[in-house]
Amino acid sequence: MKHIVSTLFVSAMLFVISAAALATTYDVGDGKPYTSIGAVPWESLNAGDTVNIYYRSTPYKEKFVLGRVGTQSQPITVHGVPGPGGELPVLDGQSATTRLALETGSEARGLITMQQWTTTPPSCHPSYIVIENLEIKNASTPYTFTDDAGATVSYVASSAAIWITDCRNVTVRNCYFHDCGNGFFTYTEGSGADCWSEGILVEGCYINACGNAGSIYEHDSYTESYNITFQYNRYGPPRGGDSGSIGNGLKDRSAGLVVRYNWMEGGNRILDLVDSEDSSTLAGKTEYQKTFVYGNVMRERNDAGNRQILHFGQDAGMYPRAKCYFYNNTVISLRTGTTTLLMENGGGSSVFD
Repeated sequence: MKHIVSTLFVSAMLFVISAAALATTYDVGDGKPYTSIGAVPWESLNAGDTVNIYYRSTPYKEKFVLGRVGTQSQPITVHGVPGPGGELPVLDGQSATTRLALETGSEARGLITMQQWTTTPPSCHPSYIVIENLEIKNASTPYTFTDDAGATVSYVASSAAIWITDCRNVTVRNCYFHDCGNGFFTYTEGSGADCWSEGILVEGCYINACGNAGSIYEHDSYTESYNITFQYNRYGPPRGGDSGSIGNGLKDRSAGLVVRYNWMEGGNRILDLVDSEDSSTLAGKTEYQKTFVYGNVMRERNDAGNRQILHFGQDAGMYPRAKCYFYNNTVISLRTGTTTLLMENGGGSSVFD
């Protein structure tokens, strides 16, 4: 019996070592094997592969599609390597180029795009992906980029630094998003039983100066997923300051949302947590019934935007969220007028402190 167990253990270890040995590291930067992001074969990355993007004094004016599958133990990692002073590598959407071997129908929606519906690489549910240590900016109108066919294309109003649909187990950490239509964006696309983004973690990021002047439709982050957590992030004022965008700090339509230990200020509302627009899937989940908001610091700026700190329940006329557990938060208001801690609408919604 001991011999059998030992043999199985050795076999398992050999399998792990073999899998690790197959993983590839792609080093991108000045003096590195890959001098541009577009030189990386994004369409054929495999579990365990790492793309290291090294800091340089000039931004990378490049964008890419990530539609591949990692594993829990061997995620696909896009890792920014900071400069000598801790500077993050910069991806700039203004006049960015795209690797011609990539192909997707939603290029104008994000500087980094992750979605199921891609042609190259073949359609799949991208999963177990880590993106970290990057500054991402200017995925926004009125800028343009060169698409995967070599044509010059304009971004749309809702373009995002990172745009995700139908992905699983994605972690985004220690990134800085600014001057985009939306900072971080996830979406439920389609009405199938598995057409949602799931297991999303956003941590340690700085998200500010996003949105569009005079528009209520773009936000620092705008998400609709199944089980999504925001933790240890900093949210700042929208693009254009208090007289610019009238979007929100964190707007969400998810099932299984956790917002904890963040510093948040600015936006029309700091938190806008409302109904899923795809009631056939997310609104039917048990997790849709409970939302958790705790341990955050929320700073309401002087007479900026809506006087409500938290809006909860419904705004799209779909199924209102049921319960928000709001506790152990510190709320500071600098308004000279009235401040409203929360606004609930949708009939059956309730907030517990």
